[in-house]
Amino acid sequence: VRWFRRQVFPRIARAVPACRLRLVGEVARHIEPGPSVDRIGWVDRLDEEYRDCAVVALPLRMGAGLRRRAVEALARGKAFATTPAGAAGAGLVHLRDAIVTEDAAALASEISRALASDSVRKGYERRAIAIARESFGPERAFTALAERLGLGKRARGRAAVASSLVLA
Repeated sequence: VRWFRRQVFPRIARAVPACRLRLVGEVARHIEPGPSVDRIGWVDRLDEEYRDCAVVALPLRMGAGLRRRAVEALARGKAFATTPAGAAGAGLVHLRDAIVTEDAAALASEISRALASDSVRKGYERRAIAIARESFGPERAFTALAERLGLGKRARGRAAVASSLVLA
């Protein structure tokens, strides 16, 4: 996040002066304040933060495996910007599904474009919802679990139906 705060956000702020960076979670304690930077810190529920933001950024520089925060942003239909480490396991394609790059200038440019253009942002939002449903929806999750447990096709179908009723 320090990298994003120092290398990416100043470029976004120059391109989109009304933009604010809201740092949510424990990381906020470790990031220096500055103009247009809101250090929110820990919140019990992220619903309001997701609802009110235009783009969710997950600027991870290292790590492996699927990120829960990436799935949350996609499932909420948010335009999503991240690094390859943040996109690991999600199968996101740069500039089609989300903004996925380690290049600070490119990340800032594309986030600025999404913030400034409703059509660009809404395109990412539509893809986010589609990816969440296709890749992380309950039908897919329960089908994979049922197959792993060796349940028959009929049981897999019941698990998918039950899960869609729970989450609908």
